[in-house]
Amino acid sequence: MIISDYFDIGHAVEIKNSLLFNSYKVPYFNYVGDSILGYQVHLGAGAKHSNYRLIIGKVNVTLRKERD
Repeated sequence: MIISDYFDIGHAVEIKNSLLFNSYKVPYFNYVGDSILGYQVHLGAGAKHSNYRLIIGKVNVTLRKERD
């Protein structure tokens, strides 16, 4: 699971093997599994997403390797 910056995750939310881009809101009683949610996604309460992709086209992810 990769969780980015500026997010809001509510009460009783489950997130499994998912990629969530910046500024998303997942309020209470949601399930997001094996999914990709794009920039500024806001799910309604009680939504269930499994194997879901909410952005069109290729997904390119670049991770920085930093050492402390």
